[in-house]
Amino acid sequence: MKIAVIYGSNRSDRQGIKAAKFVVNQLEKRNLHVTLIDTKEYELPFLDLMHKEYPK
Repeated sequence: MKIAVIYGSNRSDRQGIKAAKFVVNQLEKRNLHVTLIDTKEYELPFLDLMHKEYPK
């Protein structure tokens, strides 16, 4: 079975990457083929701040 874990936050102080890596690690322990897709690695126009941090 192949599984993709997609992490979509690009903020500078993002914390969820730790959880994404934990999930990947746990799935790999079950001998599953896992790919972590981190959207920060792509040069696309993602939001860099939380919604509430942008000016109104």
